[in-house]
Amino acid sequence: MKYLCLSDQKMVQLRKYMRIFTQPLMRRIFGDAVAEGDDSADFMTLLQDSDPAETLRRLEVLAEALNIPIQSIPTFLEDFADIYMSFSYYQEYLDDIVPRLVDMLGEIADLKNSFQMKQDLNLMNACNGLTRDLGDLTVGLTGRFESFHTNTKGAWNNISVERFSEVGAMVKAHHTTIGGVLCGLGIKLNAWRQRFPSRDSGGPQARAEFLHSSVLPGIKQLMALNERAPVLMGAGQASDRAA
Repeated sequence: MKYLCLSDQKMVQLRKYMRIFTQPLMRRIFGDAVAEGDDSADFMTLLQDSDPAETLRRLEVLAEALNIPIQSIPTFLEDFADIYMSFSYYQEYLDDIVPRLVDMLGEIADLKNSFQMKQDLNLMNACNGLTRDLGDLTVGLTGRFESFHTNTKGAWNNISVERFSEVGAMVKAHHTTIGGVLCGLGIKLNAWRQRFPSRDSGGPQARAEFLHSSVLPGIKQLMALNERAPVLMGAGQASDRAA
């Protein structure tokens, strides 16, 4: 199953996305030794430089808040970190495709404004519908990631096994939607850029034909996948239920 594992290089690339999970954890264990926004803090270095008694006390406080034995903390955090790593992988991919999506939408706007194509009502309707659908898909994706970030922060502010479990379950519940939509959009964007390497390449007629033949097919399936996604959990909702 090694082919399913992320490479060391990819793990390093995802480190910045893991910050929302790792920084609160480091501050819980090492306190003021970890400055807000410090991405260079190394766990082993902090462990060697820390006061063992104080670090143990902080771990005991964390274990008590989670209501688990102190020896179970590594396993618990590792399980949640694995979930968050998958989320971080998707986040990196989203950050990669959004600028390319903006470029593609700009080129679709150019096509709509082309004097040569303005009289093609079917094309105008297709461009308008595609622009709307791509915008809705992007809003759906970014909204999910914002909710994940907010709820993860909330889990650290109101620590409990139940809270972390609910956040983890929320991430898992949206894996299919996020993965499917990102994959579908990535395929469309790659095909468009391969056919038209720059904004000036290809004429309006070639772009219109490619839009109909290769971009529009499958968009409605992505929209349906997006709409079938579970309702997002609002910040504090899990803790309210627990209370």
